[in-house]
Amino acid sequence: MKRLTTFAIALCLILLPGLALGAQSPLEEVSRNRVMYSEGNPVKLISYYATLTVRGSTSVNATLTLKNRSDEAVEFYIGTPYPMDSGYQVDRPQAWCEGQELPLKRLKKASDAGDGMPEDWYGWKLAFAPKQVREIIISFSTDTKIEPDGTRCVIYPLHYLRDFAEETDYVQVVADMDYAPPYIYDPAPSPAPRQVESGSLTWSYAGADYPDQIVLKFKPTIQVIERYLQDNAGGDNDIALILSVFDLGQYQETIDLINAYLDEHGDFAYKNALLTLKSICLQKLMRLSEALDLNTLLLADPGFTGMNDYFQNRIIYENAWIMDAQEKGQGEILEYLTAQREIVDGDSLFGRWLSQEIWRLSPRPPPTPEPTPEPPAAPDEEDEPSGNWLDSLLDQDVSIGSMEIPLLYLAGGGLLILIILMIVILRRKGRGRRSHYYYR
Repeated sequence: MKRLTTFAIALCLILLPGLALGAQSPLEEVSRNRVMYSEGNPVKLISYYATLTVRGSTSVNATLTLKNRSDEAVEFYIGTPYPMDSGYQVDRPQAWCEGQELPLKRLKKASDAGDGMPEDWYGWKLAFAPKQVREIIISFSTDTKIEPDGTRCVIYPLHYLRDFAEETDYVQVVADMDYAPPYIYDPAPSPAPRQVESGSLTWSYAGADYPDQIVLKFKPTIQVIERYLQDNAGGDNDIALILSVFDLGQYQETIDLINAYLDEHGDFAYKNALLTLKSICLQKLMRLSEALDLNTLLLADPGFTGMNDYFQNRIIYENAWIMDAQEKGQGEILEYLTAQREIVDGDSLFGRWLSQEIWRLSPRPPPTPEPTPEPPAAPDEEDEPSGNWLDSLLDQDVSIGSMEIPLLYLAGGGLLILIILMIVILRRKGRGRRSHYYYR
């Protein structure tokens, strides 16, 4: 067995919550290679970003930003206890700081460290100048744990981050599931991720709001079916042959073997599980109509004791995919998905996907047209002014005594008198200037 080698504040994947010791960090070296939990450590974990690429095995890449809050230099170890799980293997652990790989050191618990501290540790030594900020990058790979029914299990303990000074400003964990369909998450992740995209789950937290651990379980369909058939068929050599031919990718041969087995054995407890494997072969061969018909037949009773909800979700998802590949049209797919809503847990990740897909396929109401502004009303004819200003003056009279004189005539006479007065005045001024110049 390989000894566990991992970074204390990296994500750790373990089988059971009780075995999640939760690497304690930082560590203080009290004598040569002897450590105890560091008390009064001034280094703050500003942010923690981790991405787990989950395939057959799991690769972890984490970035930690640390700050020494003290006005003095600080030196300490970041460590993790080993072994954390006797069946848990971790390969190629590495840590870098500022482009330099950090040497890994094996440490022992100090004699006066207390009973609650594990005996053996792996650690990395870090030095900080006053107020210095440093970024640490770690990576390693590990196997994903497999439960008896074929379910994969990954657990991310986060509570060790609380051992740093103050609270962490931001924690983010991303699980890259390689475009896995949404029905595989069974049972549901705990806690629920904040964001779910195609094959990606994201947990993000501000401050100290992050959980002690994140539990992710998922069911790879092929492995679960194979495990179920192996467990229920006992040592049946024919079932073993069917599974081995399927694993070789010989899908038509697998269908032929399944048909022969069904003809020979008639009805049996794991019949629908075998038919599910046949529907997968039909879909692999792009015999989509046959796969769709068989899936529809299996929807009422997939035949997997304790896992029927998972396989019902799988059938709904795959049928929608088949209908899309057959170019059935959004309306028909929408009608099918809407009809399956009552058998799906709406709070599950698959239920959330189903709701989003129904919304995506639903026709949108046409936009409400903006009202066309009405043109201003034309003025009434009786309100419109008629003629010009001269006509309006002719229409008005001024009373002088008993006489009615048109206003236009009165204005014209006044203007004439004014012009005569101005001419007289100008003539008098001109005559005076000539006399002046004459007697000069």
